[in-house]
Amino acid sequence: MASLLVLITLCLVAVGIEGTHNVTISVLETAISRGAVCLDGTPPAYAYSPGFGEGVDNWHVFLEGGAWCGSTAGCLNRSGTSLGSSAKLISINNGIQSFSGMLDDNSTFNPDFYNWHVFKIFYCDGSSFMSDIEDVDPKDNLTYRGLRIYDAMMDELLRIGMGNARNGLANTLPTSCTSKFSPTLCFFPENLLQDIQTPMFLIESAFDQYQLSSNVYPTNAKPPRWVNCTLDLQTFCNWTEIEIMRDFRYTFIDTLKRTITDSSSRRGYFVHSCYRHGHLEDPQGSTCSSLVGNVLADKTIPQAMGDWYYDRSGFQEMDMVNNLPRNCSTAVDEATFRKKCGT
Repeated sequence: MASLLVLITLCLVAVGIEGTHNVTISVLETAISRGAVCLDGTPPAYAYSPGFGEGVDNWHVFLEGGAWCGSTAGCLNRSGTSLGSSAKLISINNGIQSFSGMLDDNSTFNPDFYNWHVFKIFYCDGSSFMSDIEDVDPKDNLTYRGLRIYDAMMDELLRIGMGNARNGLANTLPTSCTSKFSPTLCFFPENLLQDIQTPMFLIESAFDQYQLSSNVYPTNAKPPRWVNCTLDLQTFCNWTEIEIMRDFRYTFIDTLKRTITDSSSRRGYFVHSCYRHGHLEDPQGSTCSSLVGNVLADKTIPQAMGDWYYDRSGFQEMDMVNNLPRNCSTAVDEATFRKKCGT
């Protein structure tokens, strides 16, 4: 895998033990002329931290996630937040993005990837960088142009130096998939993964917090008990809700096993049982996962991924022991946690 030196994460605070790696958020003004704008019409934004040393030719491209807006009302609501407006994003974050976890530039916390270029593309189109509708919604003044944002950002990446990377990007949706399914279905992993030839490493929880809290029940039919349960598993969940979560885990693992038929070292995965969503930007979910008990085959998430990526060893592990969601977080403040993480 060491030959593929562009790492794309869909869907991952560095310097001293108590410091943070703050990066200025940049607005891509040139995207406006291409119609590549957020839901509210503002230009898209990104945060970029240059690589250095031996990592100067390696790139970590992070496409931020954040679900979809499934209705005009939902998209209108999102357009007033950082997930639909770069103006709101900059205002809320004071123009600064902190890179942490596997985006960290500190070799103590992130030894395999600390010196890579990091390019985070903020998500503001509500459709996972897939929409391309020319007309602006006349009633609510909404713009659906995620695919144009993606294209504009790829050009910006090439402009600032990713053209020197040892490998470039494959097509988002392979024709081998779209020839069998509609493009919409090819966006879902169970249909797409078999057609991806690029080496791939999967990091996921069998009890994904967002999926369980948001997608198990339709929004308009979500029982109040379920909402309370997903907010506090120990206090509010009864065995009925726990069984639903177990069924979710079984379906997820069964689907994954059927999907990843290629058992070669080109496919790696770390599937755990922690009740969480997201990994790369959070030390508790990545670089310091050992401190919260998230270890498989005696390896943390970045150790497993680093060994796989640099061909030190393959890694294909699922937690098949724990069939209940686990609490893999600590209540200590960030500074205290990072002190423990660095020891």
